[in-house]
Amino acid sequence: MKIRYFKKIVCFMAVFTALLMGPARMHESHAGVAVAPSVCSNCPYGSPVCVMAGTTEISTAAILQAIKQYMEDMIADFTEWFKNAWDNMIKALLEAMNEFLEGYFMQWQDNLWAYDWRPAMQNMMGQLNTAFVDQSRSEASFVDAEIQQDFQKKFQDIQNDAHRAARPSDSICSAGTVTGGFPRANAFSRAMRKASERDTGAGLTNKVGSAYESGPIEALSYQWQRYCNFLVHPDNNGGDTGCGATVVSPVATRNADVEPIRFLYNTYTLNIVDPGVPEALEALKENLVNIKPPSVVPPEALESNTGREALLANREYTARKLAARSTIEHVAASRMPIVTPSPGDLNDYVEAIKVAAGTPLAALPDKFSYRDIMHTMSVEKFTSGQYNLDQVGEIENVERESLVLSVFHLMQLREKFELMERGVMALAVQTSIELDREIDSTGSSGEAISN
Repeated sequence: MKIRYFKKIVCFMAVFTALLMGPARMHESHAGVAVAPSVCSNCPYGSPVCVMAGTTEISTAAILQAIKQYMEDMIADFTEWFKNAWDNMIKALLEAMNEFLEGYFMQWQDNLWAYDWRPAMQNMMGQLNTAFVDQSRSEASFVDAEIQQDFQKKFQDIQNDAHRAARPSDSICSAGTVTGGFPRANAFSRAMRKASERDTGAGLTNKVGSAYESGPIEALSYQWQRYCNFLVHPDNNGGDTGCGATVVSPVATRNADVEPIRFLYNTYTLNIVDPGVPEALEALKENLVNIKPPSVVPPEALESNTGREALLANREYTARKLAARSTIEHVAASRMPIVTPSPGDLNDYVEAIKVAAGTPLAALPDKFSYRDIMHTMSVEKFTSGQYNLDQVGEIENVERESLVLSVFHLMQLREKFELMERGVMALAVQTSIELDREIDSTGSSGEAISN
């Protein structure tokens, strides 16, 4: 097929060359040269054209026309073939290119989708999803933070209210701690008053075993020995104390029996651990109330009315003296140190308040009395400087402090009432003594004794 078309192309090129020479030159060539009939090429119609001998010019024209028509048909066939070949080649080329490019594109697209685009899109989707989740989390965090802030503010307000309502100040804590020791202090004071009254009554009734068992003579000996050991001052009696050249009495108790303000009223806690303090206190009580033991009534005198009357008169004297002494006993008993179970439960708080108020440490006792504690909580506490700071900004503490002050005021009123009871009793005794004197001086309640 391809060889046949190639031969046709070669013949076509030869005929096309002859045609270019023109018909005149062909006629001139043919007319001038005699061509033998047997001389022809093996081309399909001869090339150059075989002209039989004796043919005319008309025959030559017809042949040329035929050749021309053939050539035109051949050119048309060639053109159609070339067109089809070109179209087929372009088609095949395009199809090959299409197949190549389509395959490459599909592979590229698959690779792009599988390895580049889809993973990237998936990562991007994950990032976007993460970003959306994080954004939602952030928004929720903002909402949570606002809610938490509101809750914390409310909680802090509740805590502040609870703090103001339930947290006491240092002053309240001190008062609460100190007042816990008051029952023990009251019990100790009552015991001291009871013991002192019992000992004094034993001496005034000439109790066996007491210092005044034998009456005034033994009492005088005891009181003089007490005076020389604990109370004498080197300057007493113009320097002649009567107790010898060497004065052995402690400095703290010298003249304590004649100085009630210094020794008793200006001292809020009596150091009874010192052996001289109880002796000086007893001597002061005796001097203030003028207690003297009566003489012992002989046993044989008790058989008569006169002896019995003397004994009963001694007991009357004892009762009146003890009633008059009860006021001093109350004052002295309130100054006895309180013995607490542990050293830090009461004394430390009182000592802290006293130090803050400016009391020197050397002037502080080891243990404090009921009177000392009351003075600290009702006087010294207000001069410490910390008291007013505790009341600033917290109305609850002010209310609690008002209650504490009311309690202390009530306790002081109770003490005042007890002193008034003792004062009224002493006044009743004094009235009774004056009435007895009136009766003794007149002989009756309204008539004077005649001479």
